[in-house]
Amino acid sequence: MLAVRRLDDDRYEARFPGSGYLFGGCTLSVSLLAAADTVAEMSPRSVQAQFLRSGEWEKPTTLRVTRWPDTRSFATRAVTVSQDDRVLAVVLVSFHRPEQGGGWQRDPMAAVPLPDELPPSPVHLPSPLMEVRRVGGSDESVRTSWHPYWARGTGTFGEDEAKHHAALLFISDYVVIFSLHDARPVVAPSDSVRTISHSVWFHRPVRADRWHLFASEPRSVSDGRGLTLGTVSAEDGSLVASFAQEVIIRP
Repeated sequence: MLAVRRLDDDRYEARFPGSGYLFGGCTLSVSLLAAADTVAEMSPRSVQAQFLRSGEWEKPTTLRVTRWPDTRSFATRAVTVSQDDRVLAVVLVSFHRPEQGGGWQRDPMAAVPLPDELPPSPVHLPSPLMEVRRVGGSDESVRTSWHPYWARGTGTFGEDEAKHHAALLFISDYVVIFSLHDARPVVAPSDSVRTISHSVWFHRPVRADRWHLFASEPRSVSDGRGLTLGTVSAEDGSLVASFAQEVIIRP
């Protein structure tokens, strides 16, 4: 389970076991946890991250929270994520005090097998922190998208709202870059695809320890950049979150 440790009023530290390049979902998750620690009686509404350079799993990660003025309904925090005094990412986290209102969503969830009907899939991260069951089978080629897939967080979340949102954020970044390989022949299997921004909007209460369907597809490729749009749906079909990821594509 990802966690942060407070160093002082607005500065936190996170550590990730493992080696290699730091997974962007970790940056998203701990940024939300740090920001949520400075906000009371509001729920996470959205997260927008700009990735500036790569980090490493095993290095201590520092998160500095900048507080923007709160209103009665909203709060916004900017989190600067660093390793060795090098800024890795800047993450904007927004919170909202829940209000009364109706519910609606445009499209129903795709008709796919339920997670109990599918075999477990391997998770290719040093610290998985989640279970995955791919709808499209067990082919692990990066030449096509791995979406859609069912996933849920592992560990103990209890009733901690921030932990549930952080776990969903972690999963939302998993293998999204592979979605761009569906934009053939513009994106070749041998191309280098790296995330430069990732945004998530939460629509309904999140229970990350339950199965959710993550679905992503490419929407545009131009000027060396690609964009994918995705959704996160609960087993009952309700739309829990939406996400967008921008990548840089190089031969």
